[in-house]
Amino acid sequence: MTQLDKIFDSLDTLLKKSVAETKLEFYVFSNRESEVKEQINIQPTEISRDGNTCYVDVVLILTRDAKAEKAPLALANKIVEINELFAHKVNKALDGHATSISHKEPTKILNPEPGSKETQAVFNLRITYINKS
Repeated sequence: MTQLDKIFDSLDTLLKKSVAETKLEFYVFSNRESEVKEQINIQPTEISRDGNTCYVDVVLILTRDAKAEKAPLALANKIVEINELFAHKVNKALDGHATSISHKEPTKILNPEPGSKETQAVFNLRITYINKS
């Protein structure tokens, strides 16, 4: 198992235990499983390196039912919960496989696509780690 595998496994486990069902896959419109209330897609988008320091940029796409009662407020509260998780628990949860995780930009809230019953929140993150090989 590579160091990157360990980082993504740890991130997946943390989010699954603390927030919502997760899938490590490319986001596809309306791919949330119908029986799942909310889901997070974990998608690496860019990998770079500067000497032994490596960076992987990740997009997390939280998908929720847009028709639920107080859906915008519920989504905003979930974003706050996830941001608190990143601020306080992620580095520990990554079991030392990564040195930091940070937001690349503010979290975006996307309105439902035409014909969709889902809304999304998009988190753009940067995970930094030291190449141990």
